[in-house]
Amino acid sequence: MPRSRHSTVPPKEARLFRNNRTQVVCIPVEFELPGDKVLISREGDRLIIQPVRKTGLTALLTQWAKEPLLGPEDDSEIDDTAVKSENAKSYRHYLDILDKPPSGEGFARLMNAPKPWQS
Repeated sequence: MPRSRHSTVPPKEARLFRNNRTQVVCIPVEFELPGDKVLISREGDRLIIQPVRKTGLTALLTQWAKEPLLGPEDDSEIDDTAVKSENAKSYRHYLDILDKPPSGEGFARLMNAPKPWQS
């Protein structure tokens, strides 16, 4: 079973061999990686091997399911300074615009435009 990525295992010598034109390294069990694919990169004379993380919605939902749920007490960690304006009047105007449903001639044209996916 793969170890936690935060655990420290002392270096260990591993065997190299050839399979046709590919060089293969035997990874000891204490360095076992999850999955069946890895990313490999080079930094100087060191090779870095990382597991390929699953992509897609299922993998994301699986990852989120392992994390603790957020509650109202976590709202204090949200930094909304980028949204707020120094000018309170401008900020109030910004919020009012966000609260209004879209309208106007441009919006009407967009809504009445042909939808090729429906033909």
